[in-house]
Amino acid sequence: MKVISGISEVTVLEPGLRNLWQALAVLYEKVGSSEKALDILVQLRDPRVFELFERKPAQLTDWRLIEVLKERVEYFMELNVQRAVIILLDHISAIPVDHVVTQLETKPELLYQYLDSVYHRYPKLVHPYITLLIRLCTRFGRDKLLPLLRSTDSYQLSDALTICEQAKLVPETVYLLTRVGRRHDALQLIMTQGGELSSDKDCTTTLEERQSAAAAAAIAYCCEEDTVRSDFGKVRGAPLTKSIYGVPLDGPDPNETEGDENAGELWQQVVLFAVDKPAFICALLQHAGSEGLDPRLLLRKISPDMSIPGLKGSLVTLLRNYKLQLELQQDCQRILRSDVHKLFTKLLQTQARGVRVDFNNMPSVQCNLCCHPVRRISQPQNPVQTRNELHVADDAEPRKQPCVVFRCSHVCHTSCLKPADGAIICPVCAHS
Repeated sequence: MKVISGISEVTVLEPGLRNLWQALAVLYEKVGSSEKALDILVQLRDPRVFELFERKPAQLTDWRLIEVLKERVEYFMELNVQRAVIILLDHISAIPVDHVVTQLETKPELLYQYLDSVYHRYPKLVHPYITLLIRLCTRFGRDKLLPLLRSTDSYQLSDALTICEQAKLVPETVYLLTRVGRRHDALQLIMTQGGELSSDKDCTTTLEERQSAAAAAAIAYCCEEDTVRSDFGKVRGAPLTKSIYGVPLDGPDPNETEGDENAGELWQQVVLFAVDKPAFICALLQHAGSEGLDPRLLLRKISPDMSIPGLKGSLVTLLRNYKLQLELQQDCQRILRSDVHKLFTKLLQTQARGVRVDFNNMPSVQCNLCCHPVRRISQPQNPVQTRNELHVADDAEPRKQPCVVFRCSHVCHTSCLKPADGAIICPVCAHS
């Protein structure tokens, strides 16, 4: 018979003895021995044990209760994981992570739930155990593994890759292979096991369905890599000779046609993988065109004597997709032309409007360049108005400088302006 601090397993199950121990726990709490009451309730598996912590703020919790919690972490976690984790997080300074990990090392599922909760609240505290958390996620939290890998760089890529490869997790392995620069291996894994990307493998799927899923996943991966490398090249402002992961890009093959020369290395790998797989060819043709894969690359590689079931339907789908794209482009062009015409008409109407200038009603006007005031004039005798600006000269007082009022309402002295290519433009708007 296993006995823990005087309370046997029979006592826990026998109602009469259990009531006596519960009464003793109440008496201990009344006389101020809360730690003894807590110890009894924990051994009795009584859910009321959490009330001793929850009835007071964390900073006011009796240190004796914390000591009992520290010694019996496993019992608290087995009683109620959610409530126990909250209490442990509230007292994480008194009960550090390494102590809880030691207490729960024989209970991997409880340890996973604790580390996962700590990571979301105090991520830096889990960095020493991030590899352990990744390993536990492969067993108890598969849906949280990929977000975890994306959210931190504190783990060793080689260790995480080994763990995911041993667990045969395709999406996570693809992500890690891409991060270490092995894009070809990642793409090969997608094409060979792309039909099993879901966590729950459906054994009832046919070969065609798996090939279709693999083709769609391979095309999506290539499109994503093209986008990443294109954005990286724009940021660098130089011709892209290496991928974002440091993998040199293959140069053009002089033996290939123009379409092959413009194709990326990953697309060529997809085509070469599919040339001897009829089901994969049909799946690629169904997704080609609209996804970024030039179907000409694939069609040129197909052997004339190869029998491809469903090729006619795939080609019909391909042509329909191209027709739909063409119609969408034409509709977009019509909308764009209409918008350009409306906006250009509005621009001409705006430029044709006059600008009313009345310095008599303006308390103070300053030049937008030199910030000196523009002197008031009662009646301009010689206003000269053009389409782009309005010149107002003060002939009555020749000492006053003429100014230019632009249609954006900015005012500048003529002497402050520097004409660009013979045209006077607003310097404020030109630099904004």
